[in-house]
Amino acid sequence: ARSESADPDNDGLPNIIEFAFDLDPTVAQPIPHIWTQINPSNSVVMLSPLSNDIPVQAVIEASPSLEPNSWVAITDPADLSQADPVVINLTQDMLNGFPFVRVRLSTSP
Repeated sequence: ARSESADPDNDGLPNIIEFAFDLDPTVAQPIPHIWTQINPSNSVVMLSPLSNDIPVQAVIEASPSLEPNSWVAITDPADLSQADPVVINLTQDMLNGFPFVRVRLSTSP
């Protein structure tokens, strides 16, 4: 099960997430590297840098309904191969009409 979407340890995290956060895809474990702070006027997402050699990008996406085709990117891609944590500020304007937010990880081309 070497595909990005495989989950050989059945912990609910596909291989791409395990890889991005330098986790062992054969051992079930939570993601400890995402921190959020949410308040009425501004929300912050902080992503820890990664320790692997393949560049991984994170994009914050939002949806009004959780429907599969309803997700839209509300931030530019952030490079998680930097030495410092990536801090993304989400303003109320960015979140207007979007009650659901997620982090999408992808390998950089």
